[in-house]
Amino acid sequence: MHRMRYVAFFALVVFLLSAFSSAEKQKDSGFPEEFKHFATRPCFPIWGKGGVGAINEQVFVLTKTPHNELILRATNDGPDRRWRGKSAVEGQVVFVFEGKVWEADALPGNFNLGKSVVISFEGEKIRIFDFQTEEGCYYLHALTGEDSR
Repeated sequence: MHRMRYVAFFALVVFLLSAFSSAEKQKDSGFPEEFKHFATRPCFPIWGKGGVGAINEQVFVLTKTPHNELILRATNDGPDRRWRGKSAVEGQVVFVFEGKVWEADALPGNFNLGKSVVISFEGEKIRIFDFQTEEGCYYLHALTGEDSR
């Protein structure tokens, strides 16, 4: 009877040590800290400047509009383009690739995620990840068009 308790105790200790070791390995996944927290790291300023949040030099998100909206800066002398998606209360994920906004179900054949920006409109938050710069953060989306902080 005592022998069975020792075996059970030993098995429990081995199990707990292996679980602890596994948790430690997962903590140190080899990814830089900024990759681990991009989804929970706010962009600065959190509402964008004047309701416009910079994603990179060519792409900007509008944070104080009733729709999911982006501005794509022209790469030549042409005019900037504005993209409007669903209502701001509806979730939507889009990709900016080769200067155009693409929905997930309509990506071009030459699509390359490594050369894209992913924008996830999630109601109050607009999460962004730029695969070229390997940076990401989120803006707050004022659904009413007003700063409600």
